[in-house]
Amino acid sequence: MNWQEARAFVIAFCLFKPRASLATGLLVAIAGLVEALGLVLIIPLLQIAGGTGARGHWSTLLARLHLDSRPEQITLVLSAFAVLMLVRAALISIRQSAVIRLELEFLSSLQIRLIERLGAAPWSAIVGLRHARVNRILGSDIQRLGQAAIGLVQSIVAAITLTVQLTISMLLSPLLSPLLTLLAVLFVATGALLRAPLFRAARQVGDSVTDANLMMVNEVGQFLGALKLAMSQNLAPRFVADFSNAMTDSVQAELTFVARENRSRLRMTVAGIVMAGGIAGIGLGVVAVPVPTLVALLLILSRMAGPAQALQTQALEVVRALPAYAQIRELEAELASDRGLATDAILPALEVLSFDRVGYRHPRGADGAGSGVDALDLELRRGEFLGVAGRSGAGKTSFADLLVGLYHPQAGRILLNGTPVTLANHSAWRDRLAYVAQDPFMRHASIRENLLWSNPGASDAAIARALWIADADDLLARLPEGLATWVGERGSLISGGERQRLALARAVLRDPQLLILDEATNAIDIDGEQIILHRLREACPDTTILMIAHRLESLRRCDRILLFDAGRVVAQGSFETMRSRLVAVERDDATAAAPHAGQTQGAS
Repeated sequence: MNWQEARAFVIAFCLFKPRASLATGLLVAIAGLVEALGLVLIIPLLQIAGGTGARGHWSTLLARLHLDSRPEQITLVLSAFAVLMLVRAALISIRQSAVIRLELEFLSSLQIRLIERLGAAPWSAIVGLRHARVNRILGSDIQRLGQAAIGLVQSIVAAITLTVQLTISMLLSPLLSPLLTLLAVLFVATGALLRAPLFRAARQVGDSVTDANLMMVNEVGQFLGALKLAMSQNLAPRFVADFSNAMTDSVQAELTFVARENRSRLRMTVAGIVMAGGIAGIGLGVVAVPVPTLVALLLILSRMAGPAQALQTQALEVVRALPAYAQIRELEAELASDRGLATDAILPALEVLSFDRVGYRHPRGADGAGSGVDALDLELRRGEFLGVAGRSGAGKTSFADLLVGLYHPQAGRILLNGTPVTLANHSAWRDRLAYVAQDPFMRHASIRENLLWSNPGASDAAIARALWIADADDLLARLPEGLATWVGERGSLISGGERQRLALARAVLRDPQLLILDEATNAIDIDGEQIILHRLREACPDTTILMIAHRLESLRRCDRILLFDAGRVVAQGSFETMRSRLVAVERDDATAAAPHAGQTQGAS
């Protein structure tokens, strides 16, 4: 087992809110002390009930209180015992509330920190991230860590309780103190030896559960993502079989571990009984401890069995959750960002956006070549409608990603009116632009909520204007609930063209200085697309529009068209001067897509 992981988790939890942790520890110690004192009252109670009367300090205390009759003495002792138990119950209630609050705040802080890391991470760290892994960490791993946090607190509670009870036991019988100390050490050592293999098994089970959870989340995600294909081709049983196998393996690993844990607990119980019997025999036959004292001592020792078992059981829970904590720390390290350099920079309004010999290459793929752009020299001016064309892999998307700041130039500079766009001001730059993708994201919410995502303060008049520009006003008129209509998960309840129209309206609501359309209208018919582009130019004359498209007619309204090839701009000009080149690109793309289309049709 990796003890460094355990140490890191314990430190992280205890230092999350050190004052609250310390206060909880004090509550635990006081509650344990109160319980032990209540058990100590068994001594005078047995002495009085046995007819011998209270002895020693108890006799002196009762005499000072002028309690001479047996009923009065018993009533006092029982009343004191009841008060102590009530105090203990109150302390435990306060402690439990404090523990739950500490646990929930600790877990929520981890979740928020992970989401913040995701939001601040560089695109290069996010683009290759498995969604199932993130979902598992934010879901089942966090839940398991919650169990570990409770286990850690319960282990601390058990350790403090054991310490208090052992101390009281030693004070009850100084003659038995050396023996009690020796037996306590032997008991703990024996437990550690018996449970050492179990701790290793707990870690293995934790790894197994972590892997199984990832597999299950991944299968469910893929099943829901390919639901239409799976249902239409009877592929659902395969997903079900894979999910069932993962569940079966996980359950079997858990059951095997539980069986081992039960056997270990049984051995510890037997060891505890043997220890108690030894103390009773020595107390009566060797040291001659008074019977009432010995009974109280054995009661306290019997009460120690619970915390002793809890200490080791909860420690196992912590160990089982360590793989989840390791996954969280690993993801945080992967998402480490240098965005601490960002500032609240104030940038001028876009007049000229320049690429000064900008170069960026992605990591090399299996073919040994890395896509990207090289030595780009170009300008985008305020109010210009710029088209971007080129074969697949020519560098169009890399160009757009550099524009929005997902990637930063490896060579050259991007300048806004002569001011470099850098890590320090790219956040301010992103506030100036809007980006619409080919498959726009829609939240499982109403149309209004989806539109306001880009501009929460937009008025109804601004929403109506944006919907008109995107030619989506007729869509709203056809829907009985209008803007309150829910679009479903990722917009599944509306068509692809309707999703693109709403995404365009959402982008317009940002009132951007630069609007990037990355195949953003390819699900809309040509006539509808031309209406939208005409309204965009008329209603947003100062907005610079960059349109990436494969469809020839989509570029007809552009002032200037850039033709990309192998990461470079190989030609540029008006639609008419570029027509022949664009026709060739469109033909090549159609030829390249034909075999894939045939395969898709054959599969369906």
